[in-house]
Amino acid sequence: MLLAAWLTVPIGEPWPALLCGVAALVGGWSTLRQAARNLLERTVGVSTLMVLAVLGACALGEWFEAAMVILLFELAEWLEQRVTQRARSSIASLFEALPEVASVWRDGGWREVALSDATVGECFRVRAGERIPFDGLIEDGEASVDESPITGESLPVPKAAGMRILAGSLNLDGDLVARVERVAEESAYSRIVRIVEASELHRAKTQRFVDRFAKVYTPIVVALAIAVAVIPPMLFGQDQREWLYRALVALVIACPCALVISTPATVLSGIAALARKGVVVKGGAQLERAASIRSVAFDKTGTLTRGELAIADISPHGELAEEELLRIAASLNEPSTHPIARALKQAYDGALHPIEAFRTHPGKGVSAEIEGVSHAVGNHRLVECELPVEPPTEGRTKIYVLRGSELLGTMELEDDLRPEAAEAIGRLRDLGVACWMLTGDSSHVAQKVSEQLSLENHHAGLLPEDKHRMLASMRDRFQTVAMVGDGINDAPALASADLGIAMGPGGTALAAEAADVVLLRADLRLVPALISVARRTLRVLRQNFVFAIATKAAFLLLATQGLAALWMGVFADVGVSLLVVANALRLLRA
Repeated sequence: MLLAAWLTVPIGEPWPALLCGVAALVGGWSTLRQAARNLLERTVGVSTLMVLAVLGACALGEWFEAAMVILLFELAEWLEQRVTQRARSSIASLFEALPEVASVWRDGGWREVALSDATVGECFRVRAGERIPFDGLIEDGEASVDESPITGESLPVPKAAGMRILAGSLNLDGDLVARVERVAEESAYSRIVRIVEASELHRAKTQRFVDRFAKVYTPIVVALAIAVAVIPPMLFGQDQREWLYRALVALVIACPCALVISTPATVLSGIAALARKGVVVKGGAQLERAASIRSVAFDKTGTLTRGELAIADISPHGELAEEELLRIAASLNEPSTHPIARALKQAYDGALHPIEAFRTHPGKGVSAEIEGVSHAVGNHRLVECELPVEPPTEGRTKIYVLRGSELLGTMELEDDLRPEAAEAIGRLRDLGVACWMLTGDSSHVAQKVSEQLSLENHHAGLLPEDKHRMLASMRDRFQTVAMVGDGINDAPALASADLGIAMGPGGTALAAEAADVVLLRADLRLVPALISVARRTLRVLRQNFVFAIATKAAFLLLATQGLAALWMGVFADVGVSLLVVANALRLLRA
């Protein structure tokens, strides 16, 4: 309609004005409604600026200018929505939908049931080419599994009986039978999706600053535009029509579109770039805190080390057999998911003792009753009040098995460092980040690990509340501190740190819920990657802000000198908006 009015109707006829007026009204109806809502709420927004510019152009008889302003503004709005949606889609594409049904063994046969109807402990089948519906433990079959939607790991992972599989992964080439460990809504996949969906609710300080800035900036711009339109004609006898036109141009150029749109696009792009690497950040505020981290505290077992402890020595007391000592220890730890508990259960494959009154003692061990008699398994902190404690062999973890107050025997376990741990610590050091270790393990083990990784400092024998206290001490020295852990006993420290980072989908649900960031695979190199991308995101935010303000200032100067047309002002605003968004989207290629 606008082009028809401009190209086909002779100048001077009333039809161009009529058609351009209709085009402005039809094309800008949504903008007009938004401006009306802003006025009812007693606020001045971007839509208000556009409507004022259009009405002013109409009052001056610049009908083509009025229609062009609204056309370019609506085009800018559409393009901004598209680029923002691209950042959101980049996140969403990482997590393909789970199947609607699962093949579950019931009533002597395989039945197709809805995911919500399955329960923990049921057997389910996954054929080649199908997506895995639940977190489970394989009981039969072998296959290569693509876990990239969950962990970011690009290479297929071979799976066999006794290994765990994750919901959302893709079975590539074999049939698997597994037992449900977590129902669909509690799977690692579902937790990750919920975190990503909620990430926009946690706005960065920079984003909140830009929002506040725009609310103050827009009324100021309106006031300046009025001053430009009124003061020169009143005080200096300048042409009123000319200065009103210049004021309208200034009003359009000063529109804060670029500022408002670039911030969420930049934050979402940074979050999406990290999600592709296997790092889920819970929001813009957490991403901004990651950029300011100056010190990282690591848990040891399951974080700096593999967390796959193996029994190196068994020393029963009296006439108790090694096998029975191991059976008691494995029975007491049957409900536990701690790495030491897993090592004990893997080492004993026979029938376990039934237990009652199971209890976890964070940072110490576990206790339960066997045939009505109290038993306990734990470290030196659990037994030091009852018995003299002997130091473990260097580099090993020592645990004690008790019946009441009687010591039945001791065991020593050892754990290897993660192969990427030294590289990750080196990268953090290159970023100017200090690395500490906070562990509940013995000082001998902590000293050995600290020397192997050349850590700045370490503290051993810590309870969960001790880790919390140490983080406060680190914060006094470094201002901003991150904590990396994976277990239940790390949850208080993860929650109290400036930035809590939980290790992998294999970590406990409590640790993932308490953390600000979840690493989807157990790779410590993701920690320096997180800090690096977060710092780059913050740099892009600042670049966009400075660029938008500087560009608008330059164009405003041209407008007040009468060197810019109204539609050129809108075009300049659109151009700045697209440039800052394009700069933000570069993060997706990081």
